[in-house]
Amino acid sequence: ALVTTSAAGTAREAAGVLGESSVATVFGGEGMLGDMRSGGRFWLGGWFSPARNLGFQIEYVSFEEETETFAGSDEFSILARPFYNLQLFDEDSRLINFPDLVQGSLTVRATSEFDTFEFSLLGPTLQIQGNTIQFLAGYRQANLDEVVRFDERMTSLVSPTLNSTFELFDEFDVDNTFHGYQLATQHSGRIGRCWFYDLTGKAAIGQTRSRLRVDGQTITTTDAGDVATSREGLLALDTNIGTDGKYEFGSLFELGLNLRRCYSNGWQLRLGYSYLHWSSVLRAVEQIDRELTPSEVPPDTRVGPSRPRRQLRYSGFWAQGVNVGLEYRF
Repeated sequence: ALVTTSAAGTAREAAGVLGESSVATVFGGEGMLGDMRSGGRFWLGGWFSPARNLGFQIEYVSFEEETETFAGSDEFSILARPFYNLQLFDEDSRLINFPDLVQGSLTVRATSEFDTFEFSLLGPTLQIQGNTIQFLAGYRQANLDEVVRFDERMTSLVSPTLNSTFELFDEFDVDNTFHGYQLATQHSGRIGRCWFYDLTGKAAIGQTRSRLRVDGQTITTTDAGDVATSREGLLALDTNIGTDGKYEFGSLFELGLNLRRCYSNGWQLRLGYSYLHWSSVLRAVEQIDRELTPSEVPPDTRVGPSRPRRQLRYSGFWAQGVNVGLEYRF
């Protein structure tokens, strides 16, 4: 849960705090960056000789960028960013909108991009009882890039910071790149007179390079016009701001089943299903440490444990989909 609201009349101490009966999550929670999105699979292959004993195959898959956004201001009388307070050892929140206390706006934007490229060499085709078996060996690359960014602007409505404005941002940026060797097999057969099936299995073993970048900034402008800037936000503080990276053993597996309807002019209609799993990646939202010591937030002096922390939290990435395509063979 990244952004919360509460019912009008909620006490200041309970406003936006997770676990309270009146609180509701308006952005974040389960399933972030997990919605359906469209994509494309581009394939090219051929033989190096008429004997068809050695060939090549190039394949590229790309998903469109998935974006989830939130923008809130005056439409929420109470608007907050929840966190776990290590001084109270309990849930707490930073108020962005609250009557007669603070007035502001918050924008959150989360994006995710994925693509993969592979090049394979094809060996001789085996014919077994009318079925075709093809073995492939080659190289595979995959990329997953994600960003979560918070932009916040508030004006204080109480002394001693009356009419002071606070503009801040937190940004969590990850990129993952996989390089590995791949073995694959394709099994093709006929169903009836015009229909064929293709069953494909691929396994790539290699290395995943993951990088996490955390950044933040707060600009404070007093009623007198004095301006102070610090490189800290709310969940991005001097305890976790910076860049970290790691190389990990990685694997990528893919299974696919396609049906082909063949026409006499060389065109084929393809219908199919595919499943892909990448063993270990960084996801941007999972790098957010909700536990913090409020005294870490500038301009206060640190009291208590140094949190939030910059931690590399790995998880699996998977995608599945239905594909429709046209193929021309010559």
